[in-house]
Amino acid sequence: MKARLSVYFDYIEAQLVPVWLIIKFKPGGIDWTQECLYIPVHLPFHRYMAEDFDDQIISLSIAQTELVVSPERPSHFGIHLPTVKQRINKLRGEKCAPRFLMDDIQQLVIQICDIEEVLQMNVMSVFAWK
Repeated sequence: MKARLSVYFDYIEAQLVPVWLIIKFKPGGIDWTQECLYIPVHLPFHRYMAEDFDDQIISLSIAQTELVVSPERPSHFGIHLPTVKQRINKLRGEKCAPRFLMDDIQQLVIQICDIEEVLQMNVMSVFAWK
């Protein structure tokens, strides 16, 4: 996987906490033919504040229902790509859906709380601002 991981932080109840994990790819960098894209939780990552999020890049939010775990890959979470593609194709049928190709997507956005829920572990401490 040739991607760059970033964690975006924001203040919640006067504490700086990780909010989003961003997985950034080059255009066409996601292999949509894979069953799952696995991400290790303990990779080095870049730290940013929420206001630094670049909304000019074509991004796709990943739902908690699209996240998976595998007993063969501890400390990893997966993104089930067929489920993501199914959701995108359903959205494309709606009137106001934006026009884009799958290869246009350059970053995936995942809420940290969704990763915690799926992994059933406290990843906030892993992504703590140090």
